Amino acid sequence: MNTQMRKALLGLASVAAFAVAGAAQAANVSYEGETILYSSDLGTSIQCTLQVSGTIDSSGNVQINSAGARTATSSDSPLCALVYTGDLPWTGSTSSSTITTSAGSTLIYDPSSGSVLASCGTGTGDVDGVSYGAGSPPATVTISSGSGTPPNYGNCNLDTVTTLNLLP
Repeated sequence: MNTQMRKALLGLASVAAFAVAGAAQAANVSYEGETILYSSDLGTSIQCTLQVSGTIDSSGNVQINSAGARTATSSDSPLCALVYTGDLPWTGSTSSSTITTSAGSTLIYDPSSGSVLASCGTGTGDVDGVSYGAGSPPATVTISSGSGTPPNYGNCNLDTVTTLNLLP
């Protein structure tokens, strides 16, 4: 093989390697928005600021590495700080309307007493009705309908259409 051909093949192989590496990279993303969580164990709804963080790759694969509720506004419930989401990561795709939580347990837990105040359920669960806004990464993620109306997971429901906005 002559030198020119060898250089051309090496150059082509380098370009292909960079293209594959670029396709495999994922963008770190965080989304936040207001939601209302209803727990049949508590018999009440709590308003919280929900934040989820993870990655979305160039193929649209979604991985949620953290999900948490917190009290961020004056209308948010103090119980928000007690919501525990377990067994992350959760997975999905921007081409699908489902996030598979694989959650072994989502709880409202009081660390001071060690008591579980409410359990949303155990086992594998899906959050249905997920849609993604425009952009790469998407500017919004909305949960609007699903296996329950509103969407549910075990003993817990999201009582509202929840729109999470991409954080800078």
